[in-house]
Amino acid sequence: GGRFADLNTFVDFTAGTLERSELLVWVTLFRDCRDGIARTGQADLARRTRIGERTVRHAIGRLVKRGLLEIVRRGGISAGASTYRLRPLEPARIDPETPAK
Repeated sequence: GGRFADLNTFVDFTAGTLERSELLVWVTLFRDCRDGIARTGQADLARRTRIGERTVRHAIGRLVKRGLLEIVRRGGISAGASTYRLRPLEPARIDPETPAK
């Protein structure tokens, strides 16, 4: 599988269910992924996706809630960029026994 399989899965089963801002944030983080982890700041995401930082924060929150994104480490002014792990499918689509959030 690998990255290409993850992208295909995301496009086939998930992308059409997302709001524009969520889609832009997920795809941009996917582009930054190395060994399953993306490391970038919210201001950088906002600049590259051309959406506001507040909208980026809300999109990240919604992606986390849906199980499509995990915040591995929160960044900050003195802590550097945040670190994220992406998933191409919501957990409930992988395992129907997983309760919806």
